[in-house]
Amino acid sequence: MKVSYDFSGKVAVVTGSATGIGHAIAMEFAKAGADIAVCDYNEEKGKATVEEIKALGSKAAFYKCDVSKDEDVAAMKDGVMKEFGTIDFLLSNAGVSYGYKPDKTPCLGPPFTNVLVSDWERMFDINLFGMVRVIQAFYDVFKEKKEGKIVCTASIAAFESTSLQPQ
Repeated sequence: MKVSYDFSGKVAVVTGSATGIGHAIAMEFAKAGADIAVCDYNEEKGKATVEEIKALGSKAAFYKCDVSKDEDVAAMKDGVMKEFGTIDFLLSNAGVSYGYKPDKTPCLGPPFTNVLVSDWERMFDINLFGMVRVIQAFYDVFKEKKEGKIVCTASIAAFESTSLQPQ
């Protein structure tokens, strides 16, 4: 069964939308007619995502944002509100799942002792506290509207290690 939605006139903010799950989410919302705020730290791929969305006929804008930084999240929220005026969907999707030793060899995965404390801190700051920052930033918008949807995603990497290469 194929389900379709009409989100014409709606605005979706998608963090981590330059690649992977976030990119797919942004594209599906655009196909359903929503306008999209593409939020990611990867400017090149984020801007390419904006062009893909525009090619589908939706409005889109890119906001460079590292969700581990309060000032980036605040600037992204201010930009979104200035450009779009409101939001209807907030998809907190930004995340990382890998770690590397100083020599760039992978260190995420079994045994538990392979994961450096600094990598745990980075993953929690982006995957958990980044989600909190983004939701807190837009909370008043949803409270004032008395409507809207917030969705937080995770990947399979929450349950198993990955073979990603260093960036």
